[in-house]
Formats: sequence, structure tokens, C-alpha cells
Amino acid sequence: MMRKIKTMSNYIYKNDFLLRMISLLYGIILSYVLFSCLFFQHIQYFAKTQFLCSNIILLLIGLFLTFCVYKIINKRYVFFENHYLIWLFSFVAFCIQIYSVYNYYFFTDWDSGRITAAAFLIGNNGSIGYDYYFSVYPNNLLLVSIYALIVKICNLMHIGSHAYYMILCFQSALYILSGILLFYTIYNIKKNYMLAYSGWLLYLMLVIASPWVSIPYSDSVGLIFPIFVMWILTLKSSKRYMTGIRTFVVITCACIGYHIKPQIIIILIATVVVYSIQLFNEKNLNKKLVISSISAAIIGVLCVSIVYSGLENKYFQDLDKEMEFGVSHFLMMGLNDKTMGSFYEKDVEFSASFDSKEERKENNIKIAKARLHKMGIINTYKLLNRKLLTNYNDGTFAWGKEGRFYCEFLPSPNKYVAPVLRNIYYKGGKFYSLFCTFVQMVWLIVLFLSFFSIFSKKTYLISIAMLSIIGLTMFELIFEARARYLFIYVPIYIILAMIGVDELISYFKKFKCFTFNKFIGIGKKL
Repeated sequence: MMRKIKTMSNYIYKNDFLLRMISLLYGIILSYVLFSCLFFQHIQYFAKTQFLCSNIILLLIGLFLTFCVYKIINKRYVFFENHYLIWLFSFVAFCIQIYSVYNYYFFTDWDSGRITAAAFLIGNNGSIGYDYYFSVYPNNLLLVSIYALIVKICNLMHIGSHAYYMILCFQSALYILSGILLFYTIYNIKKNYMLAYSGWLLYLMLVIASPWVSIPYSDSVGLIFPIFVMWILTLKSSKRYMTGIRTFVVITCACIGYHIKPQIIIILIATVVVYSIQLFNEKNLNKKLVISSISAAIIGVLCVSIVYSGLENKYFQDLDKEMEFGVSHFLMMGLNDKTMGSFYEKDVEFSASFDSKEERKENNIKIAKARLHKMGIINTYKLLNRKLLTNYNDGTFAWGKEGRFYCEFLPSPNKYVAPVLRNIYYKGGKFYSLFCTFVQMVWLIVLFLSFFSIFSKKTYLISIAMLSIIGLTMFELIFEARARYLFIYVPIYIILAMIGVDELISYFKKFKCFTFNKFIGIGKKL
């Protein structure tokens, strides 16, 4: 009997230890991210955005405003003790967003322009044939198919001339739905409506108000996948068959997302790792449950693979698969010191000079090793630090930093709303610097508050969120650096921020100074 108790305690300890290690690593990474953003903002890095004041001042102002908002909302807590308002808020936000987009959207170039051009060609019953861009970057094929379907639907409804705007409305709907999923995910984790509404408010300022919704690309379409996976994982059911269904949905969702934005697979990897920890520490392992979950996962992968292959064979059968740029290319480009680990045209030309995947991979790795050897430990650290700032020190998520970004402006639809919005979102506009500074402040608040989630109880769901951020950060440090690549994981950062807020509130509740508690307004409400 004593041996059994001892064995069980070892399982619990091992389980708790691994989750604590995830939390510790997350805390180290977030603390260094904050340290770099606050104290290394002055150094040069790729696609640097200028703000009206330093990050330290922005963070202090942001925390003060957050405290003021908390005081105001806390007095009206009863008003927010249900979830029905989120649907009203979301509907209003959707209407405002699509009207705003109508007033300021424009045509852009770079990858987005290539994708929309291909989508309209297919949507209007054309054919891609051989295409160099899609041969090199085949990960955009599913996105083209989705946009092409929207174009076809618009043609059937005789509104084909507005198909581009309909794509933006589709993306807007995904933004709003992602916000609703964020709300319910926070509530399912913490059972607190105030935290859920607070998280949605941060999401409103950082994502729904973001102009990225007006750019047809994978960042906007991919936004919904990580938060959808997290929401599915928070759903509970006592029925055993639901485990298989949930596994199938998570795997299918993540695999579809992977074909839209490769970084989406990170949350699936985090889920598999964390639940493997739980699985192998179970005392009484349910083999039937494990087999059903594995079977559901295999079926999910096969379904996505079959559909994707069908689309590829239908629309893109003439592509040259030997021209595809693999992981080794992005590893090599992530180590270049010319653009500090970001997009480098000469690296693209170098990779394109080889006729086969194998030859390209071999030479990419050779150059990557040579660059590491030349830089040494100190210069490699400096490069990684600059890449970290490129990724994290931009609340606009590198808005306006891609290729010929403002390719073609459209006539202003009115004399009042459109000029104001264009002065906010267009580079050089009267309020553009204010917009950049404001979203940077909100982003710093999210990062700062998310750090305190390390003090929360070590649960599997929180560990998945933390491990996802760890994986995403490491991914962007190793490969090509881009602030835009963090955008799809903003809801996960906000979840961790709200968990951090809950920990801070709990700490102040335990604080023995009654006067201080009375001042900040913490009572029985939270």
C-alpha cells in the first residue's frame, strides 16, 4: 500500500515539475522580451517603427489608464455578469469595422497582391498553369482557393465587381468570431466575466481596430485557428466519445491552419506535448481512449491531406515542385546580417539559382553554418536580440513595412469619415504616429500582464498557451524575423494577460493593508 502511494506521488511530482519548467521558461523569455523592448529600443533593427515616446513611458501611461478603466468597470460589475452583451458588442464592432475598411482600404503588392490576382483568375474560371511564385511558396495555395471561392460566390450573386471588398468582409467576420472565441475561452478558464470582457476590450483595441483586416493575406485568415484550438480545449464533457471528436476537430483545424500559415502548427505541437505529459503520468491509462484519440488524429490528417491534394491537382497541377523553398532557406535567411535576420532579396536569388530541392537544401545549410561561424557567439547574440526587437517591439505588427505596400489608392467615398481614417492608417497621415504609439502602448500592456501568468496554478490549458508562445518566439528567432508573424497569436497573449491580471488581483486581495485594498476597489466582486 505504501509503495502504491509513493508511486502515485512520484507521478504527481513529475507531472507538476514538467509544467513548472514550461512556466519557468515562458517567464524567462517574456521577462527578456520586456527587458529588450524597454531598454534596447534605441538600437537599430529591421523594420523599426518610431513612436512618440519611449516604451517605458508608454507602459507607465498604459498601466495607469488600465487602472482607471478597471476602477470604472468595477463599479458597474453587475452590468457585466452575463455573456449576452458580447454578442451585441461584437455585432456593433463588425458593422463599424466593415464600414471603416470600406473607407480606407487600398490595393497592395508583395505576396498579398500575388495571391489575390491568382484568386481572381481562378474565381473567374481561369487557370494558373505554371507560376514561379507558387512553385516557390506553395503554402499559399489553400489561401488562394479560399479567396477564389469567395470570388465565385460573388459572381453567382452578380456582385463580382465588389469581390475584393467581400474578401475583406470575410476577414472581418473572422476577426469578430475570433474575439467571441477569446471571450468564451477566458471565461471557461477563469469563470470570470469581468476578465473575459477585459480581454475582449484589449482585443478590440489591438486586433479589431487593426488595419491588417484590410489586407487579404494569411495573417487575417489564420487569426482564428489558434484561438479556436484553445476554445475547443476548454470545452468539457463527461462523455468518452467527445474526446475523439475533440481530437479530430483540433487536429483538422490545426492542419488546415498550417496550410494557411505554417506557424499555426505550433499550437498543435504544444497541445500534443502537454497532453503527452498528462497521458504518460496517468496512473490508470485508458488504452481505449488513447487508441480512439490517435485514430481520430490520423483521420483528421488524412481528410485535410486529401482535400488539399485535390485542390492542388485541380488548380495548380503545373507547378514545379522542385522550386519550393524549404525550411533550410528560411534558416539561412534568418542568419543574414544585412537585414538582421529578415527578408533578404539576395538570399532569395541564391536559393532560386538551384534547380532541385536537395541541392538547394545542401547549399542553404552550408551558407547558414558559414554565417554562424563568421559571427561567433557575441555577434550571433546581437543578431538574435535585434530579431527579438523586430518581432516584438511593434504594436502595429509591421504595418506598412511590406514591399510596395500602398500600391494603389482608391477614390475617397466621402468627405468626412474616409479622410480621418486615412490620416490614421496611411503612413504620413496626420494621426499615423498617434495610431502607432497607441497600439504600441496596448501591446506593451498585454506583454507586461501576460508575464504574471507564471504565478498561476499550473494547469494543462495554461501550459499549452505558454508553450505555444515559447515555440512561436523560438521559431521567429531561428527563422525569418517578422512582427506580422506574431499577429495570429495575439488572442493567446491576451488569454495569458488576463490570467496574469487574475493573479495580481488575487495577490492584492491577500494584501493585509485594508486602506490599499479599499483604494484599488477590490472587494467581493472579483
